[in-house]
Amino acid sequence: MGHDCDSEACREVVAQVEDVVVQELALRARVVMTPDPDLERNTIALASWTRVDSFGSADYTDPRVRDFIKAHSCRFDPERFCRDRPLN
Repeated sequence: MGHDCDSEACREVVAQVEDVVVQELALRARVVMTPDPDLERNTIALASWTRVDSFGSADYTDPRVRDFIKAHSCRFDPERFCRDRPLN
């Protein structure tokens, strides 16, 4: 997950996304989150191998992020990290 925020509203969304990331990590999901200055301002981007979902921070919803993680975190697993791991 990447983000580039310069507004207070976007930073509040990033805090919400961070909460989701912490919860998903506790469920053993493989998730990384970092600022990404190459994104448009006030944008959140979810990426997993060849899948990308990029949206303005105003379009954030908790289910959107969780569904992306659930759908793509083990879709491609060449390292076999996800073997024998229940999906969240």
